[in-house]
Amino acid sequence: MNRAILLVSVAAAALVNAVPAYAQDNEKIVMRRPLNVSTAGVDWRVSPFTVIDGSGNEVNPATACGPFEQVRSVDCVRDGQVVNDSFCRDVGPRPDNRIPPTFFDAGCTYSWNAGGFQDPGPSCSLAEVQLQVVECLRDFDSAVMDNEALCGTGRPPASRTVEDFETCTYTWATGPYVDPGSNCTAGETQNRSVTCERDLDDATVSDGLCDAGARPEGSQTVPDYSSCTYSWKAGDWEEGSESCTSNELQTREVRCERDLDSNIEDDAQCNAASRPSSTRNVEDFSGCTFSWD
Repeated sequence: MNRAILLVSVAAAALVNAVPAYAQDNEKIVMRRPLNVSTAGVDWRVSPFTVIDGSGNEVNPATACGPFEQVRSVDCVRDGQVVNDSFCRDVGPRPDNRIPPTFFDAGCTYSWNAGGFQDPGPSCSLAEVQLQVVECLRDFDSAVMDNEALCGTGRPPASRTVEDFETCTYTWATGPYVDPGSNCTAGETQNRSVTCERDLDDATVSDGLCDAGARPEGSQTVPDYSSCTYSWKAGDWEEGSESCTSNELQTREVRCERDLDSNIEDDAQCNAASRPSSTRNVEDFSGCTFSWD
C-alpha cells in the first residue's frame, strides 16, 4: 500500500475514534452548524377554510346549523412548488390549519315556545289574569334567542283573562208568586221561581252550588175569592111580646154571604138593590081584650 494513503487512513481513523471519547469525557455535545438555506421566493400558502362535520364531510355554511370545525391546507412553497416547512422558518410562524368548532346558524330554524298559563290561585273573578313564559327557541338545541324576530310572526300571548269562580259564594234568589188568574177558592196554588245565583254577578247557576237545606219554597196556597158570587140571606122575623096593634114593627137579620162557603161578608159584596128588607109592620092583636058590644 502507498505509504501516503496509509498515513491518511490512520489519521482519519484516529480522528473518528477520538471525537466520541472527547465528547463523553468532557460531557459536551458537538453541534454542527446547519447549512444556509436561501428564503428567496419562499412563503406560506394557505387554502380557504372549509367547514366540516364530525365525520370530515364538507358542510355548506349557508345551510349549516350547529358547531362545526373549519380546516384548510397550509404549505411552504418556493417559486410555486411545495417544499419542506423548514424553508419557511424565517418567513413567519406556520398559519393554523384548523379552527375549533364554531356555531353556524345560517341554516337554523326557530320556533315559539309557550310555557303554559299559570293559575295565580283560587279566586272569585270574571277577569283573572294568567301569565305564561313565551320564548323564541332555536330548534337545534332549544337555546333561548334574545332576538325574537328570528321566530317571525305568530308569537303566543303572554297573558290571558279568564273566569275563576273557585272561591265564589252562592245564594238562593226568588221571584214573586204568580197569580194563576181570577178564582173562587180557599186554596189557590201560586208558584214562583227559585234559582241559585252567584253572589259575584247574580248569574243563575246550577242549584247544586247552593245549600239545598236552605232552599225557599217555590209555591204557596192562598185563598182567592176574586171571582166569587154573593147573595143576601135573610133570617126569620123576630116577633115581639104580645101586643094589640095594627102596626107592629118586626125585624130580621139580613146578611151578605159568599155562595162558595156561606161565609158572611161585607154588605158591599152583595147587590144593594136586591137587599131584602130587615123590618116590616104587621098587625098583632094577640094581646087585645075583647068584649060584646
